[in-house]
Amino acid sequence: MAGKLSFNPVNAVFNRFHGLVKPIIPPIERALRKNLEVHDECGGIHATQRHLACGGSVIVNFAPHTTALDPFIISLFLRHYVSKDHLMAWISSAKFHPDLVEKFGIGNMGPLMHGSAYLEQYYHFSRFPVFQPYMFDPTYAQPIPTELQDEASTISTSSLRTSRKFLEKDASMLPISFEGHRGKSGGMQFAEPAVNVIGKPSKKRDIKIWTLLTQGAHSIQKADRSGLSGLNLSAPTSIIAGPLMSYAEAETLAQQLQWVDRSRGDVTVADAIMVTTAGLVDKMQEIIPGVDPRGVYSWDKITFKS
Repeated sequence: MAGKLSFNPVNAVFNRFHGLVKPIIPPIERALRKNLEVHDECGGIHATQRHLACGGSVIVNFAPHTTALDPFIISLFLRHYVSKDHLMAWISSAKFHPDLVEKFGIGNMGPLMHGSAYLEQYYHFSRFPVFQPYMFDPTYAQPIPTELQDEASTISTSSLRTSRKFLEKDASMLPISFEGHRGKSGGMQFAEPAVNVIGKPSKKRDIKIWTLLTQGAHSIQKADRSGLSGLNLSAPTSIIAGPLMSYAEAETLAQQLQWVDRSRGDVTVADAIMVTTAGLVDKMQEIIPGVDPRGVYSWDKITFKS
């Protein structure tokens, strides 16, 4: 049957005995927090706290998207360094939602992905699923079946609209990795619709965008068959807080930038947000030498207009 996954004993165990995951979340977070370094030279944390206190909402763009542990690390940082009192929701990949993975046949959820999914229940925050463009690509290992692609697109559109309403209803935080939605050729063309839907100015609430640069999660999630013994919770992780910006400020920056390869068209607002995130790389290299996650947003590929 199209979209049906073969039996996976690991998934079956976690679906039936998901209560076993709940007790291990606190020790995992304690270990992650112990080894988490936070750097905030531009005052982004204080600016975000002040914005929330004044009734605004914040889209938290973190990059690079790394592993199934992103929700652990980012939500831990936001709760302990920004605010425990404001609502939080996630825009997350459909591959982290067991029911969607099963229905659309887009992969197998390992234990770490299940653990990320259970954060929704544990911390009582909502997750809005989106299907990334590569999932529709027929060359992808497990693409969305053709007959289900319209439904997948509808789910993604609905999630973005619901996310916007979430931001407008109450002062809140909404983490998303725009970097994780880029096209295979680089650039953020596929993220631009998402940025426009959730980030544009609202008459109901002041919504701003905050950038975070993360590093180290790759060292935490070691590959192994089960995904359990592959955890290395003693590995250091780092988060550099970037500036808090409005959509208008990101739009102005986009107008000041250009691709060195002009055939790539205009720099989008989503690109400008990622350039801002990439600007934190030099500070990260001082912490972990040799790290350069900015890729397509390095200054030899995208630059200021003369």
